[in-house]
Amino acid sequence: RLVYALRLLFESAESLYFERVREGIAQEHAAPVVLFDEVQDLIKDDRLARAGGKYVFEYLGTLLVSYCVDRRVARGVVAGSSAMLSVEYDKTVASGARWVHHYLDDPDEGAVMAQLTSRGYTASEARGMVELCGTRLRLLEKPLRDGVDVVDHATFMQSAIDLASSQYSDLFSALEAPDLELLGSFLDSVEESESNGGAAAVRVNLRNLPRRLRDLDLSKVLYLRYNRTFVFQSRLHRNVWEKLRSEYVVSES
Repeated sequence: RLVYALRLLFESAESLYFERVREGIAQEHAAPVVLFDEVQDLIKDDRLARAGGKYVFEYLGTLLVSYCVDRRVARGVVAGSSAMLSVEYDKTVASGARWVHHYLDDPDEGAVMAQLTSRGYTASEARGMVELCGTRLRLLEKPLRDGVDVVDHATFMQSAIDLASSQYSDLFSALEAPDLELLGSFLDSVEESESNGGAAAVRVNLRNLPRRLRDLDLSKVLYLRYNRTFVFQSRLHRNVWEKLRSEYVVSES
């Protein structure tokens, strides 16, 4: 059913394209945009991939090439984990130079703090929320949308910390010693790299991820960039790791 729905979506986009051309819209502007987010979820989980996710992933790649590259009747946008998408789509017909890569940066801190104060938070509270979470809108959705009358500052701060803490807990609970130490050491390397402005990025490259950790889903706490280096998913995850590391990493002293 999902494959049929995807095919119908692209066929509808093609029909819309020709309708727009007949109305006099230039061909380069007539192609509608079809947007797919978090596409890597189809293959990230082995069980979903085996149950049909991998087939849907590859079929989507075929549709994108057919309608967006060959016929040029639609403009496809695929969002998600750029490195994983690049690696996996390079194994399909949707490979190589067919992609144009873009990054959407998080908003400016000043703009986010201004929005938070407009929702009823004090300037100090808004600054603390941004210092904890950065400007990742997904993390700040509730206070930005609902304001202080629904989500007070203290409740938000604690819930954000609890969220990231639970994600670390789930990650480490899947491991046994000495893999616990391996993961802790790798997270420390990511922290060191970010502290040095990426100067130690070679240590957090995908190829340097310990082999015993390669089947572990790190995506809740780490983000794999297109250049194959890891960074924390957000400022929140970096801050929480600094607070939690002593629970998971044996002190060197």
